[in-house]
Amino acid sequence: MVKPPQASTVAVFLIYHNFAWRTGDDEHGRTRLPCAMLSGVADTPWSFEDLSDAGDGWRESSDSRLIGV
Repeated sequence: MVKPPQASTVAVFLIYHNFAWRTGDDEHGRTRLPCAMLSGVADTPWSFEDLSDAGDGWRESSDSRLIGV
């Protein structure tokens, strides 16, 4: 039996998808910008280091309302 993914795994995937992942277009040889850039939330695609730094800041936050606890 396959276990369902942990909430943290899903959260990391969604953040990666929205801020770092660039989809390719094989037909025209172009890449599409991450969703966060297309919507104006981010100025540049995030690297894995940026994702890690954002996670570190989130854990160190003393305001539990930021993470919905």
